[in-house]
Parts: sequence; C-alpha cells; structure tokens
Amino acid sequence: AEVKAMSDICCTSANAVAVIRSLASDKILFTPDRNLGNWVKRQVPEKDVVVYDGVCPIHDVLRGANVTKTKSAFPDSIIIAPT
Repeated sequence: AEVKAMSDICCTSANAVAVIRSLASDKILFTPDRNLGNWVKRQVPEKDVVVYDGVCPIHDVLRGANVTKTKSAFPDSIIIAPT
C-alpha cells in the first residue's frame, strides 16, 4: 500500500499494458510486482520499462508444482492463467 500511495499511476493487471502505452514518457518504473512488470515490458517493447524487484506474495508462490498438485486433487477443475 505504501508503494502504491507513492505512485504516479495505479492500475490493474487488466489495463496495465494500455496504461503504459498511453504514457507520454518512454521510461517507466513499474512497481510493485516484477511478474506483471516483466510481462508488461514484453508487451510494450517501444517503452523502456524498468521493473522493480518486488512481488505479490500470493502470485509469487504459484508454481507449476502447486498447480499440478491442486489439479490432481481436483481433476475436473479448469485452470485459467495468462500466457
């Protein structure tokens, strides 16, 4: 919350790419999540997106092994994840 309070712009993951593309600046410091930041950086190569080395604690622990274990426990479940 402290990092977001200091930010110039706060957006959701759903509109992060559109927000970055809309900025007049070519250099952006993306915080607080490196996972989303690195994904956005790949989507917007025309901008110099500098990604802060922070994470969402929940998303950072989501690993393939966890997904496999959960899928085994709930074989009829549908897994949805961005690519």
